[in-house]
Amino acid sequence: MGANDNKEETYWLSADSLLSIVSFFKREKPALVETILSWMISLILGAYYGIGYMKSTQQKSKSQGTNDDEAQVWNVPLTTTNRSKKMAPQEALHQLLDVIETSWRKKWETVDDTKVEEDDDIIFHQMSNEDFIEIMKSHVEARRLATIVMKFRMQQVHNNNSDMMDTDKKHKALLQKLEQTWSKLLQLPPIDNPNNTNEYPFAISVVVPAHRENGLVIQSNLSSALRSCQNPQRIQILLIDAGNNTDLEKALLPINSNHKDTKKQWGDIQCLPFTDGGGRGPTLNFGARHAKGRIITFFHSDNILPEEWDTQIQAVFDDSSSPKPIVCAFSFRINLSKQALHDKDGNPPPGIAAAQWLGEIRTQKFKVLYGDSVISMPASYFRYLGGYPDQALMEDYELMDLLRKRVAYLVSSSTTTKAPTERLCILPSETLISPRRWELKGPTYTTMFNCLCVYMYVHRGWSPEELYAFYYQRPAT
Repeated sequence: MGANDNKEETYWLSADSLLSIVSFFKREKPALVETILSWMISLILGAYYGIGYMKSTQQKSKSQGTNDDEAQVWNVPLTTTNRSKKMAPQEALHQLLDVIETSWRKKWETVDDTKVEEDDDIIFHQMSNEDFIEIMKSHVEARRLATIVMKFRMQQVHNNNSDMMDTDKKHKALLQKLEQTWSKLLQLPPIDNPNNTNEYPFAISVVVPAHRENGLVIQSNLSSALRSCQNPQRIQILLIDAGNNTDLEKALLPINSNHKDTKKQWGDIQCLPFTDGGGRGPTLNFGARHAKGRIITFFHSDNILPEEWDTQIQAVFDDSSSPKPIVCAFSFRINLSKQALHDKDGNPPPGIAAAQWLGEIRTQKFKVLYGDSVISMPASYFRYLGGYPDQALMEDYELMDLLRKRVAYLVSSSTTTKAPTERLCILPSETLISPRRWELKGPTYTTMFNCLCVYMYVHRGWSPEELYAFYYQRPAT
């Protein structure tokens, strides 16, 4: 895999060896053997998810080497970061200081028509915490740089190193500001009033990425979404053409198989070409930049949405109870209807029940979500957190990992309870997921291969581009 060749030497099994083991299960097997193997693998992975979930829900004070509640929140990133573009903490600190100084001088000179002092740390004596927070909250790039800096700072705390980065007075003053204000910087902006259509003319913007897809399939699924939608005039559909699709122009036309369809129309539906490449993260972010909805929903083009999906999503974020929902998704269900299956007799692949069970507990029980669960977030939250990282693959993993950290570390200030202040919401209604990947290579191989990809990314440090090439056997274009 090129850049990771030296890394692999430190492990007993190389990536090629692991892939060879997994590929063994790709061979055609008797139905009973496939079913048994699929259940064995799913049960093992279910136990793995369970252990990880229990660890993530425990208080982190001991594992992080500190009992200080303020230091606890330093574990939570302000934004997603792109693993493809690694930056040294010192470089991030330098760039962050430039952003802060530039923004502060611009504001100061506009108000008082005077120059700000150039002394090393005078800027932070002049700047209140409220001014610092205002600047940080208005610059997503500043929050992204701060995330890189504080990740390194938290590693120092974990290693019982109380000294800040080896830097000058100005940089130390900046670090102190970050530590003092981090908990307030983590506060998400408010969700716009649903009745205010000035900033958000639509209730929901649905971003539908399409790469190597059939437009007729997308047409069928969007028509199904139209029929099951309660208020389609309040919905914006953004179909993102990332290339190599067929008949995509037909995806914008509804299938009028029901006379009621003619009375329903989307508030807006358009197909936007995306030619910059880079894989899924850039594609989804491109769609989100064109979204005019109060909530952004990311919808895989081969999924089928449940009845009243739009009102269900809106109800989540209109809920004012605590803990506050910050993201929602539908429950996991593989589409095993005869229309969805490619088997001429409509028989599902053996062992698919195990994959279904694993998907259910992964999403509903342990809150491990990927893009096929139809992820929805308020637009203000999504943009404040930096959107998806602009990387070819695992963009959904990175965003959901950030959100799970928020739920784990952000707790109420009550002395009697440590209840989370935010939550991930899994709706009881199910989105139907295309069975094509399990049909193509079998449930056992598909489950193991996906697990291998996550392992190589999370534990062996593969870049998104390396993983993309490994997953699709082609570059991230």
